[in-house]
Amino acid sequence: MNTYTPPAVPAVRVPGLRAELVPGESGMPRDTEYVRFWVDEQYHGLVVLPSMAAYDLLHRMADAPSPASEMTSETIGHVLWWLDRDYRESAGPDAEPSAWTCELIELIRTAPEEQRRLLGLGHRAYTAAVTIATSAADGLDHLRRMHDAMRRTDATAAG
Repeated sequence: MNTYTPPAVPAVRVPGLRAELVPGESGMPRDTEYVRFWVDEQYHGLVVLPSMAAYDLLHRMADAPSPASEMTSETIGHVLWWLDRDYRESAGPDAEPSAWTCELIELIRTAPEEQRRLLGLGHRAYTAAVTIATSAADGLDHLRRMHDAMRRTDATAAG
């Protein structure tokens, strides 16, 4: 369970404006992400946001149909299991998603942008997780941090 509630506004793509996650620093506050902003390839600033808000912002700016707030630790675990060999080896065979889920993740991963957007209409959480994992060189690291944060929250909620 997370406490971030995304605003009730649609995704918007603004020509020339983009944002990217910045690899975390050792002194970075827990469960936060640095987001760097660019306008027409010129750097314009850096902000620190709660992790879920940062992921949601990046998806909205990329016109991704999948808000990060819909992902669960199970969904993220499935994507990590399929895309991250280290996670797969440490999680073991009990964490393996179904064959259908693996096929879905691979389809999303290899889909061109327009088809990925369409897949996201029916599989929002998986599309968001795959997009995070594949959108930057350190995307899997970001997804792992989200997974760890969600698992901590799940464990705290379970008592």
